[in-house]
Amino acid sequence: MIGYIQKYSWYVKLSFSTIIGGCIFITYFFAFSFLNYSEQPVKVDTVILFVGPDYQSRLNEAQYLMNEGYSKHLFVPALNKSFIFENGSLKVDKSHRKDMFKVGSYPDYFENTHIEVLEAKKMMEISGFTSAIFVSSSYHMRRIKIIVSKVFFGKNYILSFKSSRFDKPNSLFSNVKWSNIKRFFFEYIKIVAFCFYRIF
Repeated sequence: MIGYIQKYSWYVKLSFSTIIGGCIFITYFFAFSFLNYSEQPVKVDTVILFVGPDYQSRLNEAQYLMNEGYSKHLFVPALNKSFIFENGSLKVDKSHRKDMFKVGSYPDYFENTHIEVLEAKKMMEISGFTSAIFVSSSYHMRRIKIIVSKVFFGKNYILSFKSSRFDKPNSLFSNVKWSNIKRFFFEYIKIVAFCFYRIF
């Protein structure tokens, strides 16, 4: 009996390793897709655009939404800029106040995206806006929704979230690229860090 078990122990180990590896693989891809949060857009007062390395893709999405009539205003909080969409193009909003973005007014542990959301809320309050579509890259949207839900908590706002349709589509192989794996882990680390420092 012992010899029989030893003879097939490699098979048991291989099966066990395959099951564990498969579970990790499935969990990874589920967690990757979890980051991509997107909703059907509705007509709002303003579109809020987040900056990033794939900024052009995000800007294309914002312009597409405005061209479809969802809004005629665009806020870019990180750049302290406001635009009006007219005749198919963006024009600088000359009435926009230039003294709003003050990084020094926030503690050091406020992460950049968190500051962008705080500034977006301030810009909306000054403009008297109560509804917005938040636009960013697909992998960025879940974290934005979590932060927005905290910053805008208890307020009577209509908020929706739209990931850029102009992002490069993810495939089975692109999700295991080292650059995407790093992006994946950093996003989850930032989500955990935000939830942690919000407690304090």
